[in-house]
Amino acid sequence: MSSPRRATLTSAGSVRDDDDLISWVTRTYGSLDVKALRRLLGQCNEFKEGDALLGIAASTDQERHIARLLLRNTTVGALVEHCIYKDRIQKLADDAVDSTELSKMSSWRMGELVQWLLGGCDSASEAEKTAMLRGLPSDVIACVVKLCSNDELVAISQRFFAPLPNSKIGSKGYMGARIQPNSPTDDPEDVVMQVLSAWAYGVGDVILGTNPVSAHVDNVAAVERGLRDLLFSFGVQNNLPHCVLTHVDIANEVERTVISPPQIPFA
Repeated sequence: MSSPRRATLTSAGSVRDDDDLISWVTRTYGSLDVKALRRLLGQCNEFKEGDALLGIAASTDQERHIARLLLRNTTVGALVEHCIYKDRIQKLADDAVDSTELSKMSSWRMGELVQWLLGGCDSASEAEKTAMLRGLPSDVIACVVKLCSNDELVAISQRFFAPLPNSKIGSKGYMGARIQPNSPTDDPEDVVMQVLSAWAYGVGDVILGTNPVSAHVDNVAAVERGLRDLLFSFGVQNNLPHCVLTHVDIANEVERTVISPPQIPFA
């Protein structure tokens, strides 16, 4: 005899007014089915082809709306307690969370948290807001994004600032910019000249980031060496990060290749 068909979000009587993600999944599946919880969180998203390929996208706008209502009713503490993925990366991220600040928000429903971020925080000082941010786990932040429109995310970003230590980057009223010098032939001199050109206009205080055309170790290493030597030449190697985007295996090989001291060609 086959098992009874599980209720869906749009089934009549499936969702109660006081339901949250945890209660709905537990009642519907007889236990807290992690796969079902992952699927519900995916249904909260705007449509993405990646979600559809994974089978977690909402099939209708109504389904998405109901999933978001369930998420709004879910407390911050419940999301933290019922983590949908557990690995070393997750543990590393959680270890950075301020547990004291998190405890202050554990009983908040996600809807309440969103409203606080959108304006309820306006009476709080910058120090208080910064402290609260340290108590938000990455999974909770991801769920905030699921509940907000683009305009609401912009509004939130105008209320919270996270300046880099010993820097104005990220501070209120400060605009920073990255430089992305790319060369069609991965010519290090071309890349370096693009950086110098940008600096001449006072641009490029956030990060230097480039995307090599070739995945060959020598090409990637040459670009990496050019950027690193430039930073050492101007004495900003401790202030301005740089990155050369490539496959992790190539990056590991480059790290072994470029570990030698900088040449400082412009000194």
